[in-house]
Amino acid sequence: MAVDHVEMSPLQLVKLAYTGIHVEPFIHRDENEQELPPATEFSGVDIACRTGIRPLPGSEDEPPEYVVEVGINLSEDQVAAHRLPYVVDVGAWGHFRLIGDVEPGKRDSIVEVNGASLVVGALRELVADLTARCPHGTMTLPTLRFVPAAE
Repeated sequence: MAVDHVEMSPLQLVKLAYTGIHVEPFIHRDENEQELPPATEFSGVDIACRTGIRPLPGSEDEPPEYVVEVGINLSEDQVAAHRLPYVVDVGAWGHFRLIGDVEPGKRDSIVEVNGASLVVGALRELVADLTARCPHGTMTLPTLRFVPAAE
């Protein structure tokens, strides 16, 4: 499939801010206390992802502006069980504006699904950048898909 042209998305990211950053190397050891290399796959890992959406306080605009909050957590238990290289707890929020004609009934879904995907992309980059100079090397979180409640 060739791209014919590019146009503005109806969802525009106005600002992104990180709300929490914790990335810590985890050393895995065998029964003889020898260091084991970490795994590089996320198969079977339950990535805890928390999301929230709310209209921007004081937003009288039509359509309204929104804040989408996302947090990603790989707990020490998950990391130990799956031999992952890092314990991770990161969060961010994005301020979003809708442009153009977006049906009022579809606004929240568009903002929540697509906004969360954009914020997660920023968090994935943050983790990759932070781990690039850590003992186990770069860790790229898997791509996540946000499924609307109707699916």
